[in-house]
Amino acid sequence: MPVLLLRRRAAGPDAAPSDTDLLARLDGDLSDDAVLAAVVADLRAHPVLGETRELAVRWAREAADELAPLPDGAVKETFAELATTLADRAA
Repeated sequence: MPVLLLRRRAAGPDAAPSDTDLLARLDGDLSDDAVLAAVVADLRAHPVLGETRELAVRWAREAADELAPLPDGAVKETFAELATTLADRAA
């Protein structure tokens, strides 16, 4: 998801040179461990990672809200826990 958001940002009118640079490095040769580590570190520091977390939390809440009409029970509880766990993992 962060890479998809970065692609959208880089294609937009407000793209910063750092956006296009990071995208070019992501699309480049990542076979060297040091290069890969640097690109991953830069992606983790980029604002799109925060946007990804926000989306994950929002979608998890929306998914949990969709469970409301279901009868209470183990299946509903498991799905609710899954949504929460995925959102917590993303955050």
